[in-house]
Amino acid sequence: MNIIFIVIDSLRQDHISFYVGDRSPVQTPNIDRLAAQSAGIGSVGGC
Repeated sequence: MNIIFIVIDSLRQDHISFYVGDRSPVQTPNIDRLAAQSAGIGSVGGC
């Protein structure tokens, strides 16, 4: 099993087209392709 953990502090979830589809202001085809073949986490509790 491979695990890829992507942390991008300055990229909001609503700017990734995998989560919001055509409403995204930018297209993220590489992240979308990776996410389509992966298990995505929508929310992680903060401090």
